[in-house]
Amino acid sequence: MNIINNSSSTFQLEIGDEVRQTLKLHLEGGSLKIARLVIRDVYPQAAKDLKGVRIFIENPDADANTTIDDQHYISSFVLGLEDVQSQQFNIAPTLSRLWHAGIITPAHLDGRKQLQVTFVPIHWDYVTAFPTDFALTFKSLTLEVPNQ
Repeated sequence: MNIINNSSSTFQLEIGDEVRQTLKLHLEGGSLKIARLVIRDVYPQAAKDLKGVRIFIENPDADANTTIDDQHYISSFVLGLEDVQSQQFNIAPTLSRLWHAGIITPAHLDGRKQLQVTFVPIHWDYVTAFPTDFALTFKSLTLEVPNQ
């Protein structure tokens, strides 16, 4: 299990050869429409003060002060009433933005074969800090690039 703690948590998103080649092809051609970041089986623990979770890519320094205007920002999510949930996001716009900015390059993808995904939990304004036992666990983090 992977654990998002009460501050920023960064994970390495492994990208298989086929997905990486497809991703590069569409980024180079300016034709990337869909790239799904899938977070499976998110389970909250002591998360009643959680307002939401911001997600950034290739910005391991992101924290609660990093705004959603940051070019690395993907999206945010809130938890529903279910005990375990999965989330998916189209990160194609963010990947394209970072590609055009030169932050993600072919050499970058070939050299590391992974991307850094940072989760930043945000608590409600009336709370000064998360409880010490706060955690969001999840089973897996994957990238899917369907035929475009």
